[in-house]
Amino acid sequence: MRTCGECTLCCRGTLTVKIHEHKVFPGSPCPYITECGCGIYEDESRPEVCGAYKCMWLMDENIPDWMRPDRVGFIMTLYEKYVVLTGDFINKTISGSGIIHAIKLCKTIKKPLFYTIPSAAGQDLYDRGSIVDHPDTHNRMGTLYEIFEPVELLNDE
Repeated sequence: MRTCGECTLCCRGTLTVKIHEHKVFPGSPCPYITECGCGIYEDESRPEVCGAYKCMWLMDENIPDWMRPDRVGFIMTLYEKYVVLTGDFINKTISGSGIIHAIKLCKTIKKPLFYTIPSAAGQDLYDRGSIVDHPDTHNRMGTLYEIFEPVELLNDE
């Protein structure tokens, strides 16, 4: 069984969660992240979501080791009907080979791939859309606040 190892990409703002009173969302990493990993991972106060979340790389041993999220610059989350690929909003470097492998993987498992990644068009711009056409999705580019719904930035209160 795989372990996260040095990878902390899910804690660095690629996921939208609330950790205690802290809002974690793209561009806003978990305040408990340290150079060595999670500062509260072994603590009883650690939220359940932190231990329960599993990226696709952790779940599927057939995905190559080189596809570990921190190595390719994005994390993939498997849902029942689709896969979500979220780029590293801090380092903003994504492996082209990793993207191609992710697309092939989604075609193999017959699930649409929805993505949000840093855009090549500008430093604070992001691209969001889907690889497989979906009636509820359209491709767009903009700042985090332009491409995310308020609830995704935990800004719905």
